Amino acid sequence: ARYEDLPVIMQTGMDDPDTIRQGIIDGALYFLTKPFSKEVLQMVVSAVVSNWSGHRDLLHRLESSAAQKLKLEEGRHTFRTIEEAESLAVKIASLAKQPSRALRISELLINAVEHGNLGITYEEKGELMRKNRWRDEVDRRLNLPAYRGIEATITVRLDPKELRVDILDGGKGFDFKQYLVINPTRVFDSHGRGIALANSFLHLRFHPPGNRVTVTFSHNPLST
Repeated sequence: ARYEDLPVIMQTGMDDPDTIRQGIIDGALYFLTKPFSKEVLQMVVSAVVSNWSGHRDLLHRLESSAAQKLKLEEGRHTFRTIEEAESLAVKIASLAKQPSRALRISELLINAVEHGNLGITYEEKGELMRKNRWRDEVDRRLNLPAYRGIEATITVRLDPKELRVDILDGGKGFDFKQYLVINPTRVFDSHGRGIALANSFLHLRFHPPGNRVTVTFSHNPLST
């Protein structure tokens, strides 16, 4: 659909769970309850613009990769930075039957870096985003001795009809079940939607304790 990736902010005077749940069903990912301050409005809009711009950039790179015919070989690949995660996401998506949807795997790869390998908690990310320091903190931790040797891995398997990607990070795992759908209690947060977005577009299967997830796509045989 033409607008399926377009983020929606719902402004409402109601904050009861039923209203929020209906808004989610209707496609809203971000919520503002009236009255709200200028600072809150700026924070939410900034988060939306940042996420949307990042996704649009990956879409452009995906279109470019199709022209360049980038290849991703079967087997095991490692990554530890956001840039490496995004590059792998583009290469993986280029192999899928629906590349623009498959690009949502970037949410899982970035999650593996920031939360899995670097141990940034949900609460810490919220505070970092409020201060516009999330990316700085990611880069800072990547350079700390405690994290330099930690990598995430993907294992890519291809057959004529199916593309399977297994993602394993270096973390201790997390309670993934509460993030597979957008929780009405977290809709006013500036983050925390990535896994739910990926789950709505892709076929995911998390493995306990949560530091491993398998993603399955329909494979586009013309891409290999």
